[in-house]
Amino acid sequence: MGWELKPAREHFAACAAEWDRLNAELHGRHPFFDSRFVGPLLEHFGTGDERLCIHRSAGTPDGALILHPRGLGRWETFTPDQAQVSAVLVGDGRLFETLFPALPGRAWSIDLLALDPDYAPDWRGLRLPRRATPHALTMAVASDGAFADYWQTRPKNLRKNIRRYRRRAEETLGPLRLTACTDPDGMAQAVARYGGMESAGWKGRRGTAIAADNVQGRFYADLLARFARAGRALVLELRAGERLVASRLLIRNETMWIILKTTYDEAMAAIAPGRLLLQATLEHAMNTLPGAVVEFYTNASRDQAEWATALRPISHHQILRNPLVAGLYALARPRRTAGKAGP
Repeated sequence: MGWELKPAREHFAACAAEWDRLNAELHGRHPFFDSRFVGPLLEHFGTGDERLCIHRSAGTPDGALILHPRGLGRWETFTPDQAQVSAVLVGDGRLFETLFPALPGRAWSIDLLALDPDYAPDWRGLRLPRRATPHALTMAVASDGAFADYWQTRPKNLRKNIRRYRRRAEETLGPLRLTACTDPDGMAQAVARYGGMESAGWKGRRGTAIAADNVQGRFYADLLARFARAGRALVLELRAGERLVASRLLIRNETMWIILKTTYDEAMAAIAPGRLLLQATLEHAMNTLPGAVVEFYTNASRDQAEWATALRPISHHQILRNPLVAGLYALARPRRTAGKAGP
């Protein structure tokens, strides 16, 4: 039957069940591709020009993604900053060959931003030119055993530093205590506490912090409540004595945790509250969902990589309409680059 394109904000809710079935078939119900994540993204950050693209074969959906126009003839996946990877529910990369003529106007480029290689289409049959450019090096933590077994495999200096930070925190502020919010009705308050702490730091000074009354705060409260109704959302808070020193927002499926956001009290930097909460988070995740992987979806620094059991590259993929377009684009790119660089 081919591709069907509809305005995404108006039609996504009606297609959410089909979207989720496809996510389950292709990607094991990946939380970032779940309608409970994508729906709030559209509602809070969509501009109205997004197109929901669904491909059907014999009446059954076998491909779906959301695109929006980037310029004349160029389309890209709807990937706001809050979505660390693109939701591309396409198993066979050959489907993109028929997507070009289905798009409005004369489309010549489709950009799939921040594509996770573990959840990417099968490109082997695609006959169109495709370019991949590096974006980030993400990390994951997996353990088939107990947290203690995982922790013993970490670098010696990391384990030593965490013991030192913990001792310093307990000596100066009192015992450390981890609390978990899983109640849908409590998510808004948990996000508000998170936002209050983040707003007091450098993100607040730059105007990029979450707050209870801004669009980011409303987005995270919304999606966490939706996931929490299915028992799949968690806000972990670390307190030293009675003081809240760090907070972390997470969602999950049956086999994966995803860390959405983390903040900490910058006045407490001497005790590294973010690191202490990370240790507690991994222990909680491994105890709660044994065998599951914790995905960070970040651009891992060297220090962060010490916690990882796996690293993998996230890339942007550009699919071009045909070899002629690819050749013209390759010729034009050096000129645009030179123009940006100046004389």
